[in-house]
Amino acid sequence: MAATGSRANLGEALLGLAVAALGAYFVYGALTLPDPPPYARIVGPRAFPLIVAGGLLLTAAGLLIQALRGDRSGEPVDWRPLLGGFAVLAAAVALLLPLGFVPTGGLIFAVAARCLGSRRTGRDLAIGLVLALAVHLAFVRGLGLSLPAGPLAGFL
Repeated sequence: MAATGSRANLGEALLGLAVAALGAYFVYGALTLPDPPPYARIVGPRAFPLIVAGGLLLTAAGLLIQALRGDRSGEPVDWRPLLGGFAVLAAAVALLLPLGFVPTGGLIFAVAARCLGSRRTGRDLAIGLVLALAVHLAFVRGLGLSLPAGPLAGFL
């Protein structure tokens, strides 16, 4: 992207700092997890939070560099996907325990797709349910981890 001005973009700089803070929080959370048992040392409970933290910190660095250079896309901000994303996260938190992982995953996938412009809700719900079921089976049966099953507890 070409710079359209020599001034730093304050909004992107603040977003970069917020993403960096979130990444630092993930690092802190991962490092304060209890030590795993010896058989789980290769990929213990710290691995995935640290991978997410690394992605967040790299994204933050890119945002901060872009902001300090004054790079701007020149495109207007579409708030619908952003606000929809927050709504999807809030719904996931509220629905995860009562509905379980698979139905919640299917619903949030369909709603997120809708927020991003899809108009094929049935297809999106089906895709979301299949993906959520695959993730559930991989975590529960493949890794031996526990995910909320909700009313489907007898079937999963």
